Amino acid sequence: MYDSRYDAAVKFDDYREDDVEYVASTTKGNPMFFDTANRTVFEGEYDEADETVVDVPETERELEPRETLGETLEDLGDDLDWDSLSEFAREHVQRDEDE
Repeated sequence: MYDSRYDAAVKFDDYREDDVEYVASTTKGNPMFFDTANRTVFEGEYDEADETVVDVPETERELEPRETLGETLEDLGDDLDWDSLSEFAREHVQRDEDE
């Protein structure tokens, strides 16, 4: 299980690490990330043997042209049941609520 309180190396096959922000952890312990370059949310998985977080293929959800990250996180949270949101994610959700 991945715990965002601990630093783990990330190793993404399909994403540049510089473009990726950690956004949440599901109740199952899977981290979720946002690729800022492609406006895509995707799931990660913690590899205990390598102490590395890797991207999970076929978990991508691309934001619609007018959709905000906050809206996407709220929708995904209904389906995935967030355990926690990162500060980055909370700022986006709060920004949408304030508008």
